[in-house]
Amino acid sequence: DNQKIIVEMENVGYGLSAYGQEIEGFEIAGADKIYHKAEAEIIKGGKGKIALKSEKVKEPISVRYCFKNYSYGNIYNSYGIGLLPFRTDSY
Repeated sequence: DNQKIIVEMENVGYGLSAYGQEIEGFEIAGADKIYHKAEAEIIKGGKGKIALKSEKVKEPISVRYCFKNYSYGNIYNSYGIGLLPFRTDSY
């Protein structure tokens, strides 16, 4: 739906995990290009997919993960390798 954005990762082995912790490190932005902290949820059965949403972003169009010098992220693939920082925008 328009209030969520789905990110699909590659090379996740058997899937993604935050090892029982709340997922940290994601931000999303709408057309205004202002990023806000996102609530993240690993989609069950959707190997490598994460749904992101924020009350402050009604129609998300871009995503960042750990894209600040002081960010903390906690997403790992099934082999224990952490997700690297990334962004989907070019602005």
